[in-house]
Amino acid sequence: GCRGFSPASPNGFGMTIPGVRKNWVAPLEFAADPKFVFGASENVYRMDTEPATLPRVWTQISSDLTEGTEPRAPGFGTITALGTTTADPNLVYAGTDSGLMWVSRNAMAPAGEVTWTKLESPVFPGRWVTRVTVDPDDAKVAWASFSGWRSGDGYPHLVMTSDGGNTWVDIVGKKIPQAPINDVIRHPSKPKWLFIATDVGVWRTTNLGKTWIKVGDTLPLVPINDIDLPAGSNT
Repeated sequence: GCRGFSPASPNGFGMTIPGVRKNWVAPLEFAADPKFVFGASENVYRMDTEPATLPRVWTQISSDLTEGTEPRAPGFGTITALGTTTADPNLVYAGTDSGLMWVSRNAMAPAGEVTWTKLESPVFPGRWVTRVTVDPDDAKVAWASFSGWRSGDGYPHLVMTSDGGNTWVDIVGKKIPQAPINDVIRHPSKPKWLFIATDVGVWRTTNLGKTWIKVGDTLPLVPINDIDLPAGSNT
């Protein structure tokens, strides 16, 4: 294994996120300063991976942001997505498995001073938040994708904010097949180009959602959970 992630290593640290409830794919996101990383269970945590003194520890920076557990589903009640950006080191979004959306605009403040605001919008579908992606160049712009698989909702849900989370609009509607959206990324150099990973392949827009086309003629209609487009690459 990697000794850097082993608590037993003199210079290592444990990556197990604290908390009572953790999603089986718990979110981890680097801060604008990559020596800091955010993780989440029912709470959001921050770790300095290069502290002045060891050990490296997770510091809680939020209260429980979820709606708690369900009587017949005690594993739920978790944060499923975090969104950060190099454009604003203090900005962190959090989404939950019940569709709640939160934002902190001072996430790098001392732990006891970090505040969170619950976001509201008529276009939030109340479904599992699969991804929150913040524009790397403009912190006011962000996208959130949702999956209704758990709720028996097959429609795609993708929303966008252009004012820092105050208002949101649906940018996918019925323009792609009825299937959950699992990931959304922005093209590294083309700010109007988005790619989404869905349960029926990958789709692309070149105009922020006005039109969508399927990517990859030979890519089968299978669930795609994660996509990436490195800068300078076409793949």
